[in-house]
Amino acid sequence: MGLFTDTVPRELYDALQSRYDALLDKYHSLRLQGHAPTKPAVLIPPKPDSGQLAVMGAEKALQTPGAIALIEELKAKGKSEAEACRIVLEMRRDPGKAPPTPVLP
Repeated sequence: MGLFTDTVPRELYDALQSRYDALLDKYHSLRLQGHAPTKPAVLIPPKPDSGQLAVMGAEKALQTPGAIALIEELKAKGKSEAEACRIVLEMRRDPGKAPPTPVLP
């Protein structure tokens, strides 16, 4: 809705408004393609939430050669992969902690 609907003839107002809308649509389509007259649009991805950060941190911690070797060693001793990963992550959080001794029946 424009400001001058009462002072400008309706036909002229509608023609100018449609021309403005067309130019605005063209401007935004060019911005999204990277051809901006002033500055290209920057798409900012959403920030990860705390759960995603925890998973990404765990994946990063478990990709080191020492962690992989320890996981394989624990799996060879009979632990499941999930248990082995949990143990390695607990050891990462508390570096002074020794690996748990296996309980033999």
